[in-house]
Amino acid sequence: MAASFLATKFSSVLSEKLIEERTQWILWAPVGIGTGILIYFGMQTEPSWWAGLIGVLFSCIFLILLRILKIEYPSAFFLVLMSLTIFSGFMAAQLRTYSLGTYLFNYPSQVQTIKGEIKKIEQMPKGLRLTLENVTLVPIKLRDPLARIRINFKGKMLPEGKNLIPGQKVKFKGVLLPPNAPIAPGAYDFRKKAFFEKISAVGYGITSPEVIESLVQQGLKGRVLIWLTKMRHSLTRYLKTTIGGSSGAIAAALITGDRAGISEELRQDFANSGLAHILAISGLHLSIVAGLSFLIFRKSLSFIPWLALRYPIKKWAAAIAIILTFFYLVLCDFAIPAQRAFMMTAIILLAVITDRTAITLRTVALAAIVILLLLPESIISPSFQMSFSAVIALVSGYEILRKPLENWRTNYQQWWQILFFYLFGVTFSTILATIATTPYIAYTFNRFTLHSLPANILCIPLLSFIIMPSLVLYLFLSLFSKAGYIAFFLQKVIRFMIEIAQAISSWTGSTLLVPSISSQILLVFTLSFLWICLWKTQWRWWGGSGVIIAFMLASFPNKPDIFIAGDKNLICILDAKGRGWVNSLQAGRFARENWLKMVALQEAQKFSEDSDDQSLGVFNTSKNYIVSKAGKMVTISKDQQEKDFHSVRGDLKILPYITQASNISNVITGYDLKMKGGHLIWLTKNDVKVRTVHEEVGTRPWSLKVLDLSAKLEHRFLH
Repeated sequence: MAASFLATKFSSVLSEKLIEERTQWILWAPVGIGTGILIYFGMQTEPSWWAGLIGVLFSCIFLILLRILKIEYPSAFFLVLMSLTIFSGFMAAQLRTYSLGTYLFNYPSQVQTIKGEIKKIEQMPKGLRLTLENVTLVPIKLRDPLARIRINFKGKMLPEGKNLIPGQKVKFKGVLLPPNAPIAPGAYDFRKKAFFEKISAVGYGITSPEVIESLVQQGLKGRVLIWLTKMRHSLTRYLKTTIGGSSGAIAAALITGDRAGISEELRQDFANSGLAHILAISGLHLSIVAGLSFLIFRKSLSFIPWLALRYPIKKWAAAIAIILTFFYLVLCDFAIPAQRAFMMTAIILLAVITDRTAITLRTVALAAIVILLLLPESIISPSFQMSFSAVIALVSGYEILRKPLENWRTNYQQWWQILFFYLFGVTFSTILATIATTPYIAYTFNRFTLHSLPANILCIPLLSFIIMPSLVLYLFLSLFSKAGYIAFFLQKVIRFMIEIAQAISSWTGSTLLVPSISSQILLVFTLSFLWICLWKTQWRWWGGSGVIIAFMLASFPNKPDIFIAGDKNLICILDAKGRGWVNSLQAGRFARENWLKMVALQEAQKFSEDSDDQSLGVFNTSKNYIVSKAGKMVTISKDQQEKDFHSVRGDLKILPYITQASNISNVITGYDLKMKGGHLIWLTKNDVKVRTVHEEVGTRPWSLKVLDLSAKLEHRFLH
């Protein structure tokens, strides 16, 4: 009886709350779409093509029935609407995957003569990277055509003269490699990213690229592309030369997105101070360009009375801002984060043109719906997660404080009060954005910047109101004169921003390493955060308990005790004192760095056979590494000649050098490592838990296809 009463009471309260929040339902549409996309990406095998479509059709049928039968259950109506958005997101992800159908390399190639058309040119800190399309391998004919390939050139392999432009056809000798699968379970999946960017293979050149056809692309599109590329390279070179030094390199990064001139040390300083987002063109930069364009043109047109009184100059300014922001997007070479930011900015400006309130949660929701339906893979992108979490927090936060802020702005007009109002706005915005993005930064980069608040309070206004407007003015005046005085000013002010980043980066404890956070914890935080931001009535604060739970769960990380790379060259062990030990400090550098991030360590030590240097719970003998914890024991063989499957000492035995499969449940061989990828192992009181990359990724279009080692190794080539 009590349970029935509580269920009835809960249903009644839920219906009342949903009726009160009816106007907010539309804000949950992108949440449902995103949920459907995540369900699709989280599946172990590729679902049937009709799965999403059937779900959408059934949701529509139930929705129609609810309307025909006039069933007045708000909770049922809301659930059906959410199911419709979930299946819509699922179907959008399916359509996107099927429409791309990118073939991905699975094995390294031999040295090949590679021909292809240049799609994109990127100046890297230590070389040049070319993206090629319409690729052919000479004299090999591919069974599966390549979409695009990405090739790095370094040192002597750099093209002489550096006069390459998109549209040219080049030829060189190089090696093609498969895009990397995740190093470990839960690690970043470069193959999935390559699939949706239509990158079939990566690789490196062993000869310099030779231009064999100057202009492959003919017509207007080809000429415009070549002109834009030349202008981008000319602007980059001009800014680096005239402003000079690190200031010139950062100026080029802000305008054209070319970060090649920025040293690794300086990038690290910006990352440690929480300012790394300044160096990558994203929503911040596009919003500055759009805002400046809108403000300049609206103010300029307002000085012409007969025009301002007769025509909607505000709408004209918004339209011009969209055009100039698109030009900026083209100038920075259509960077993926910038594309998403442009969609969002354009929708906000279109709201101005259509006499809607420009910045509301509905506008943000519409932008999210458009982006998720067109580019479903965006939801797993850190830039999408952080930009939308920051915008949602800002819009929701200012909606809560709208009345007191409007009262302050109306009643307090003295200069010091206006200054205080501005400083409060900058500080409040920075705090909101920092709180909203911190979980996603910690999840993605395994680090938390402790001093990002003062760094952003100082540098964001500097960038928004001084550096970017000055750069635009400098480039405009450079059309008529050298404008050396502005270049000198920019050099000094950007140098000042660099010094702020370096100073804050040098503060004690500028960054805090964070162990890997599970995607389930991040999901709990995200849903709780959205619950607070998207509802309007008091029940929004129920989401606070979910945020607290997420932070509590993240505070007790479950670090793996053992990591073994899929290529068996790297073995990493965490001892009882939390210190990291590896079998090699040379092999598997990338995998080792990822493992260190995963367990939040700065460095690891190499195993020693000295008995005085043995770690607690980790023993290194002449033939084995032995890990003992919680009453469980794992033995990892170092003997390349060992073939004994059956003499298992302990709870799990790992034989990395055996290339045959084992039918024994507590034995892992080199065959398993090759077929299943990197292994993470936990030793608990109850059992020894093992997770593999293959179990995480499953069998999907972007999964690495590994041939059975007992079969003859065959590449997907036809000679």
